[in-house]
Amino acid sequence: MPVHQLVYAWRQCPLTSAPFLLPQDSVLLDLQYDRCVTTCTSFDEYIRSDAFGQESDHTAHLGLIPTPYMGDLSRADIFVLMMNPGLSAADYYAEEHDAALQSALECNLRQQRLDRAYPFIWLNPAFAFHGGFRFWEGKQRRSYIELRGVVASVIGRHLAFSPSGWRSFNTGRITARHCNFREAWPMNWNRIGSRFNTCTK
Repeated sequence: MPVHQLVYAWRQCPLTSAPFLLPQDSVLLDLQYDRCVTTCTSFDEYIRSDAFGQESDHTAHLGLIPTPYMGDLSRADIFVLMMNPGLSAADYYAEEHDAALQSALECNLRQQRLDRAYPFIWLNPAFAFHGGFRFWEGKQRRSYIELRGVVASVIGRHLAFSPSGWRSFNTGRITARHCNFREAWPMNWNRIGSRFNTCTK
């Protein structure tokens, strides 16, 4: 199967050391864009930076592995585009100190060697310490989606999502309703996320 041009482009992103960005975006390293990017390369550097603790921080954090999408893109049936993912100091700490998470993020970006049991890594219990897992696990526990009359779990096998921006579900075509988690989806971690993907803005 030919590689989609979006995935091919992100495979050109060097991941040996920060800053992590597409070669075509190297212009962002020019001084004129200094206010648009944060280039911390470690947790300690981040917590000492001006960006730490700033709720209004909307810069591109080039010290974190990019997540323009999440999950196995080649197997998704439906893609739902949403807003940018959230950010916390824990992102820096986790990527620096957890080799398994770092590897999973790199495989996701490259769309290679994805975990067959958990291609959507934020539903992998091994990463339950991370905000990404807490966000998505909480969503799939509390809600399910009715899409064109077909009830599907938020972590359904044929859906794809992007992390932040749950508000976008009040579109009329897709409605979110609260339900009992056990009724919506039994706890079967081996099946969760088999065709679950995200694409970020």
